[in-house]
Parts: sequence; structure tokens; C-alpha cells
Amino acid sequence: MITTFWWYCGLISPMGHRSVETCFQYMGRFTYFVFGAEVLLWQIGNAKCTFPDTAAGAVLDVILIEMLPFMATLHWHLLSYVGSYSLNGALFQSWEGPLVFLVGSLVLLPLAVGVLREWNRAGLLGWVLRRVLAIAVGIILLTLVFSTSGFGLHLHHYFVALAAYFGSRGRSRVTAVARALCLGALINGLSHYGETYDLPLWYEGLGWYPPTGEVNVGAWGQGDQVIFTAAEATNVPDEVLLRWGLVRDLGASNCTEGYDPDDGTIFVVEMNHIEIYRGPSRHLTAPLFSTVPGDTAYVRVGRVSPGLSRRVVSASQVLKLQRGPSPLLWPYEASSDMCAKATTLAQQPDTLDGYI
Repeated sequence: MITTFWWYCGLISPMGHRSVETCFQYMGRFTYFVFGAEVLLWQIGNAKCTFPDTAAGAVLDVILIEMLPFMATLHWHLLSYVGSYSLNGALFQSWEGPLVFLVGSLVLLPLAVGVLREWNRAGLLGWVLRRVLAIAVGIILLTLVFSTSGFGLHLHHYFVALAAYFGSRGRSRVTAVARALCLGALINGLSHYGETYDLPLWYEGLGWYPPTGEVNVGAWGQGDQVIFTAAEATNVPDEVLLRWGLVRDLGASNCTEGYDPDDGTIFVVEMNHIEIYRGPSRHLTAPLFSTVPGDTAYVRVGRVSPGLSRRVVSASQVLKLQRGPSPLLWPYEASSDMCAKATTLAQQPDTLDGYI
């Protein structure tokens, strides 16, 4: 079951183009996944003793208890249409992130109570709560220590799902549903985000987008938010060089220009409401006044959804550009790094009289 749906989640559920190169990358991930599933889920997670025996007539249990909850969290990536909220320092930059986790926790509360009830019936509730508390305190202390060097905690949903799977012991239907939800989230995370560089819990700069102390971290929201990182005149009159990226690119690039993660993200750029570019590049040189006469142009860049709708799921601010040696109303130093430029661009005057 996990083999079939791992491949479904990786190659079919995104409903987008998958090249031969991508298929081979997933084959490499699958090699690690299948051994990990055997050790972590079947042996340590005790799935061999808790999964319903279909030969004994438990087919309905498999369909209703194991499969339906499993399918819900197997499509975890569809939650990005609502919003992308990670368990890290950036979560608390706005009220939306904590609200999402609060609502999710309330939905899962009955299952958590059921799982704790099973531990209590076994006489081990105090034992397990003490260990959970010890692990939580240890993670918090390590995060505080690492934060002094700019490292932030980042827990993927599949990290949490794996830990919750280990804790959902017992043979009751409540614990079976809990394990099914955890299994779907685990497979989804490992399939979509299971690269080796996504496994560490602490990243330099990743807990805060971008790193604390370098730019205004409260202005840009989540790591998938699109921002402009450069808007400069070129040697050709009336042309402008535009650079953009995701907020998380600032930390990953250490604020240096030229960073291209080649992650398959598709962007769309509009000038004066007319699309002038669509593709994976994070930079563009374009005529500044080719669309309308005058001395002002308005540009915006957005991140396109990878699904069938191809809608814009994240958009930058509207940037006003003008004719002259610098296209910006408030220029920045040419020698500035990418974070400083992005900060200046984010602070441009909000003048939209000619845009709307």
C-alpha cells in the first residue's frame, strides 16, 4: 500500500509534467523510503501487529479506517492553496499561521485524546508524557543554542507525522485512524520534500525568513512569498533588469545574487497589466516603456500554481518604475547585497495612482 501510494503521490497527484530525469530522482528517493518504511514503520512502528488482517475478513476496516484517513493526508500538498505555514520562527510573524495550527489541533484533539486513553489503559501514560516532555525541552534548548549562530528550527509535517505514528500505539479504531493520518502525511512529505537537504531540523537562516538582523523579517510573510530582489537600469536606454525570488532564497543564497535553485517554480511577470514573461527564470531584462507611453511603468511578479488551474498563488508588491539613471523612486546602492536590495525594494512608496 505504501509503495503504490508513494509513487502516486510523487508522480501523479501533482497533476503536472514529470520528466524522465524527475522519475529517476524519485527512484533514488524511493530506495531510501522503502528501507525506512520496513525499519521505522513495520518493525519499530509495530505496523506488522496492528494493520488489519484482510484474510480474516477485515476488508471494511482497511477501507474505512486505514484508507480514507490515509487518502486525506496523502494530499497534504493541496493545503498550499489555503496557505503555507511551517513550524519555524516565521510562523509567528502574522496571526494567520498560529490560527491555522490552532484549528488543526482542535480537529485532531479527539484522536489525541483517544491515543492517550490507550496509553492510560496500558498503565504507561505518565511514562510516555515524561518522555515527550523531555524531548520537547531538549529540542527547545538546542534551538536556543543554535539560534546564537543564526540556525532556526524547522519541523516538516512528515517529521511530526513520523513521531505521532510511533506514539499512536494500540489496536483500537481510534489509534488506527491516527496512524492512517500520520502515514499519509509521512508519505506525502517524503515524496514531495524528501531530499537529503530537507532532513536536518536546524537550518542556518531557515527559521526566520530572511535571517534575523539583516532585513525586516516582519514584512514578507512565508518562505514561498515572491519578492523583488533587484530593479536596475541597464546599458541599453529604457531597459530595466528585474530580479525576483522566493523569500526563502535569501537565506539559502546567503544574500548573494546569482542564486538559482532550479526548483521548477514557474513565475509570471506583468508590466502595466500585460504579461511580459512566464517561466522558471528569476531574472528578466525588458523594455521599460514598450507597453504604454509615458515615464512610468508598474511591474509585478507572481508564483504560478503547479496544479491544473495555473493560477497565481503568491504575488509580489506592485513596483513603480520611472525613466532615468535609476528606475526606482528610492534607489539603492549598486554594491548592496541581495538582502539589502530586497529590503529597499520592499520599502518603495506605495504609489498606485497610474496602476489601478
